[in-house]
Amino acid sequence: MLVEAVPAPQRAAVDALAEGLFTRATTACPAVDLVAFAADLARHASAAPDPVAYLTTVRAEDMALASACATGAAWALAQFEQLYFREIDRAYARVRRSAVDPQDFTQRMRERLFVATEERRPRIADYAGQGDLRTWFRVAVTRTLTTEAMRPRRDAPSDDGEFGEIPSASNDPELELLRRKYTSEFRASFRRSLEAMEDRDKDILRRVVVERLGIDALASVYDIHRATAARWVQRAKEGLVRGVRKDLEQHLRVPGTELESILRLVASEVDVSVRALLPGA
Repeated sequence: MLVEAVPAPQRAAVDALAEGLFTRATTACPAVDLVAFAADLARHASAAPDPVAYLTTVRAEDMALASACATGAAWALAQFEQLYFREIDRAYARVRRSAVDPQDFTQRMRERLFVATEERRPRIADYAGQGDLRTWFRVAVTRTLTTEAMRPRRDAPSDDGEFGEIPSASNDPELELLRRKYTSEFRASFRRSLEAMEDRDKDILRRVVVERLGIDALASVYDIHRATAARWVQRAKEGLVRGVRKDLEQHLRVPGTELESILRLVASEVDVSVRALLPGA
């Protein structure tokens, strides 16, 4: 996914960079979903004027945390708040306005930062790793708080304007309804896609997802470097996601907009489905 996001002449250079980026990401955030992390890197790299230059300078550690927050990972959300939410108090001290209730504002920041809408990705997903994550969050908080403090009290904050500049996505009621509606179709699609995978990829998923083997332990099993192990895990999950999406497109007869929403669920369902469908050793 990451290599495919850049022009063919640059793919060798990106492939060489990828191993280091995955190593830094898993070192900083061992539980990060490498499929989602790679997808976020690919999205930002493809939008950059020079993808190789972007990947050379990207702050992989901060990107890993932001990517995990965008998937709704509880550990990542808790870590983000612990590390950065004091910036909200500091912003209040700078703005010195009492029109905005601190607790209400903090909750609105959570919702706008970590909750996706039908129209856009989680705003944390807008963070591209070009600069310190703390600074990015501080600027977003200060700009938003200043705007709200200047707004008449009777006016409700808008989802547009300053929040559109802030870079969430789980806990989406629409996606939860779709998950329940198409449970049997999801299971069948994951089963078919798992059966079509190569034995090594299935074994990797079984060890990492079902047996909860860490990257270092997996590297020891296969006698490879931990960065290589991380890449194998990422590729196995990526291959499964790609297979499930293709299978669902072929088997589900639903409107295009609903299908797109269903496909958004696939990456978040990988671990749950693998645990249900692949037996342990």
